[in-house]
This record gives sequence, structure tokens and C-alpha cells, in this order.
Amino acid sequence: MAEEKLRELPGTDSIHLLRRVLLQEVTDVTIVSLDFGYIPHEENKVTQIGISTFSTNKWRQLSLAVDASAIRSRCIRTPIKSLITSNFIFGEFETIYRRNLVDFLRETWAQKSPDGTTQRVVLYSFALEGVLDLNTITKTLELPFKTRPSLTRILKYLEIPFQEEYLHDAGNDAHLTLRGLLMLAAIAFRRMEVDEVVRGRIKSLKTIALDSIEFDLVTPDEMKRRQRDEDARKAAELRAKQGQVIKSDGDWLGADDEEACLGGSCLDSRTSSKHSI
Repeated sequence: MAEEKLRELPGTDSIHLLRRVLLQEVTDVTIVSLDFGYIPHEENKVTQIGISTFSTNKWRQLSLAVDASAIRSRCIRTPIKSLITSNFIFGEFETIYRRNLVDFLRETWAQKSPDGTTQRVVLYSFALEGVLDLNTITKTLELPFKTRPSLTRILKYLEIPFQEEYLHDAGNDAHLTLRGLLMLAAIAFRRMEVDEVVRGRIKSLKTIALDSIEFDLVTPDEMKRRQRDEDARKAAELRAKQGQVIKSDGDWLGADDEEACLGGSCLDSRTSSKHSI
């Protein structure tokens, strides 16, 4: 695989790999951050996948004042998980059947450059063994964690904006984990002898990692839920009105109360007239 070829380069430990990928020594690279959600009581079946990507080529083409829009985030859910309200704040979640997840991931690895060629892919995760991971990098940088840090502790230490109620959603976790990687890279690069160009890149990485997140906005999934509720309310009102029409008697189908009373009065007067004759 492409990421294995990168790891075969001399001296590609975590920090060296990041330096080569982010400081232009290796081009056409996409960093893919992964996070998985499981159902523990069902043999840890995957029900949710968070994927965030960071294209180094696109990043270099942008202004150094770039924000977190340089990160593209997606949340993939299986149908059973889609029944539960999502807290994904970086877009609308997508639904894919579990049997199609492997093919979906293969397509994700096949990142394309503008000229159509396949990009190199560096897989990255919070604590997924065998790929570049956040915990290993924090240990390499000798950050002040006495025990294996959680994502929450790392985000707090790096001052990356987050709110705990939005964690444990695979899409959000993948995005925030990728921000963590970029911030750790900036910390590592600041410890090196660098020129003005690299200092600009370090500033850009830090800007992306620390870019604000508007947590108070209604999530796309919540907007869809509210729209569904509104549509259901209108449909119920329409059914209720149609039911009133069906239940009405005689020539007064669909009549309101005033018309019904008037009709009743007319019938009563006709009946009284017949009796008087």
C-alpha cells in the first residue's frame, strides 16, 4: 500500500514522517484520520466510521491564513446507527450498509491528485496500532502525560476547541484527532532549525488546528430531524382535517360548527312545518 512505501523511507519514525509529508519533501500525500464506532454487545460490529482527510497538495496551494476548511470530514453510519440522532457537526452523516464498508474504505484510500494519479495515503488514528497514531506522537514529543492520555486530555493540553458532548461521535473524533496531529506537528517543527518558509507552514498548521468551532449552531442532523418532525405534524393535521370531512353527515360535508348549527336549524324548522300541516 502507499502508506507502506512511505514508511520504507529511511528514518521514517512518526516525527520524521510528518516532516517529510508536511514540509514538501514528499508530495501528493493525503493524511487520512480514522475513527470507528462499535456495538459492544454485538461482537464489536462497526456501526460508524469517521474519516477526515488533509491533502498536502491542496494545503500548499492555499494561503497561509487557511482555516480548518482545509480538513474534509465525513461520518459514515450503518442503517441501524442512523436511527439514532447524530452529533456530527461537520456536515450531514452518510448511510452505508455494513456489507459495503470495506469497498467504501478501499475507495477512500484511492485518493486522486488533480492530474488523476493516485496519491500516497498516510493512515492516522487516535490509538490504532500499525498506523501513525496520536498516542505514539505525544510520547515521542515527551509531553507531560504520566499515563496513556485520552483524546479529551490531549485536546485540552493542545488547547484545541471541543465540547465533551460532541465526542464519541466517530466523525467528530476523526476531525479533532486530525487537528491534534497538525498541532503536534507544529510543536515538533518549532523545535527544529527552520527557515522563514517553514515558519510560515508551522503557523498555518497551528491556525488550522486551533480554528474555532461553532458548537452552538444546530447540527445538520438536528435540522433534518426538526424538518421531519414539522413534516409529520403537518401530515397529522391534514389527516385530521380529512377525517372530519369523512365523518360529516348529509349535505354538510366538511362544514364548520356554525354551518352545522345553521343546517340543524333548517332541518328542525322543516320538521316543525310538516307537523303543523
